[in-house]
Amino acid sequence: MLIGNKIDKSQRVVSRETGERLARDYEVSFIETSAKTSQNVELAFMATAQALLDKELTRKTQHNGHFTLNDTFKMSRLSSINHNRDSYNNTTNSSKASGRCCY
Repeated sequence: MLIGNKIDKSQRVVSRETGERLARDYEVSFIETSAKTSQNVELAFMATAQALLDKELTRKTQHNGHFTLNDTFKMSRLSSINHNRDSYNNTTNSSKASGRCCY
């Protein structure tokens, strides 16, 4: 996951487009945050946690072919994280089309 920070700054060192392009090149997800305004900070942490869980669950499946009850609980919690991440991505894409930034 690639996380761009300081999106509250008027003069940015790295543009959103550059961040998105780099994330595509490395085949990772991309999100922008602002620690100053807290915009998308929690979402970035949740998406990172989800990616780590996904990686662990994939590793377990490849090694023993089954999930534990705890794994099943973790996966059920992931659906709300996916929804939040998808909502962010849809907002970002519609913002680009309208010329607005972020929200």
